[in-house]
Amino acid sequence: MSFSRFITYVRLHRIPILIGMASALLYMVFAYHLERTDFIKLLCLYGALFFFCAKLIQFEKWNFKFLLITGIVLRLVFLWAVPNLSQDYFRFIWDGELILEGINPYLQVPNEWISTPGFGVQHAEGLHQGMGSLSAKHYSNYPPLNQWLFAMCAF
Repeated sequence: MSFSRFITYVRLHRIPILIGMASALLYMVFAYHLERTDFIKLLCLYGALFFFCAKLIQFEKWNFKFLLITGIVLRLVFLWAVPNLSQDYFRFIWDGELILEGINPYLQVPNEWISTPGFGVQHAEGLHQGMGSLSAKHYSNYPPLNQWLFAMCAF
């Protein structure tokens, strides 16, 4: 694609490009600067992103390539973000680490495992604290296929 064709493309699609850039900024705020307890901020971000999504589809409904590339770029914003709305990922890692150690994650609750002398799961104390008291006092409820994926990720 020549430079003049690129400039023409940008001029023809400047509004959707600006909407995509604004969406990327809002997703960055969502991914990296949102606290779990800040409901008003979450609601505003969600509403604005919904509006921008509707406008992008309105402007580019026949341009699948533009929508696909925009969607991929917007997902890449979350690549290094730690999930900030849920602490379940601590439990995912916990179950995966148990499987790597050859321990059945369905046998005991994390509170029982953590109090076992000589319990040898890597980063066990941090994972136990991160998952919270609710998850730590319950048995794993994730199916075996999920457990297998957790073990692959922990590996």
